[in-house]
This record gives sequence, structure tokens and C-alpha cells, in this order.
Amino acid sequence: KYEKLDDNTFKFDGSTPIFDVNKIINSVIEDYNNDIDDDIIFNNISFDTFTLVKSNKLDEFIPVNYPHKLFKSMKYTVTLPGKRLRPVMCLEACRMFGGNIEDALPTACAIEMLHAQTLIHDDLPCMDNDNYRRGQLTNHMVFGEANAVLAGDALLTFAPQIILKNSKHLGAEKLIKILEEYFQAAGAYGVIAGQVVDIESE
Repeated sequence: KYEKLDDNTFKFDGSTPIFDVNKIINSVIEDYNNDIDDDIIFNNISFDTFTLVKSNKLDEFIPVNYPHKLFKSMKYTVTLPGKRLRPVMCLEACRMFGGNIEDALPTACAIEMLHAQTLIHDDLPCMDNDNYRRGQLTNHMVFGEANAVLAGDALLTFAPQIILKNSKHLGAEKLIKILEEYFQAAGAYGVIAGQVVDIESE
């Protein structure tokens, strides 16, 4: 239970200290952009979130099945070293509003998969033409350009399947709302539009 004081400020249970959502998010983003060590960033979030983000759930959600090269390509970028900023924000938002962060974990992982998809396509020769990402060879440098395109395409649709398969207990109404948000962010009004703007700005 929480009391909404304004659009971004909340107080829980009448006793928990007031916090500002924007301030917390901006603080994490600032640490991320400044390449602050993971442990410093995670000092500002709950232990439960830290544990889940550092778990192997992302790895578990992408087993290497046939066609093996496709799944290896998908998994390669999703599991690259990183701070997992987006799943952290998803899980922390759930926790701050009194939800069960275990319930939010499939969605948090799906968001990271969507993010990985954008990185794969952004690095392609026809886009930014980058050979390295997070100190590692980019997807198309390891698996070839055609496989990288297909891996990105696959992640775009694989991610919402993770939500559906692992969140059925949330009920149809919540799932529809979650998927509506996902597809809005993933489509022509979201990250794809952002990529178009990036290309036009070059």
C-alpha cells in the first residue's frame, strides 16, 4: 500500500520514508553512464533485486535448441557482461510499489532481451558498423551478418513468449497490459523509431 503525493513521489505504509522515483532512476542512470562499478550501483537497490539480476535466469530462459547457431547468437549478446540497468529498473519499480519481484522477473529478462536485440541490429554494418560491444566482438563479427539479423528478429518475438510462458499466474488482464507496454516500446513508436532517428541524425 502506498500514498501518492504527486506524479513522482510516494510514501509507503505511512511510515516508510518518502522517495522520489525520478531521483532514484536518474541516480542509477548517472552511475551507469559514468561507468561506475557494479557493486556501487547495487548498493542503492534491494538485496533481492541484486540477487535476481546476478542470477542465471537470463541464461536459463534461452536454452540452446535447434537451430543451434540461432540460439547461440541470441544468447551471446543477451549474456554479455553488463550492469543490467533495464531489468534492475523493472524489478525495483515492482518492489517499490509493493509487488513480488519474482513475478516481475520474466518481464525484466524480456526487457533485457529486447535491449540486446537493439544492440545486435545497431551494431550491424548497415547501421553503426561496430565491431566491439562491451569489450567483446559484436554479434555479426562472431556469427555473421545474416545470423545476427535473424538473432535480433528472433529476440524481438522470443522475449514476449518468455513473459507469457512464465507469467500465466498473473492473469489475463495483467498480461495484456504488460504485453501492450512491451510491443509499444519494441515497435515503430519505440526503439525502432529511435533507430530511424539515429540514422537520420548521422
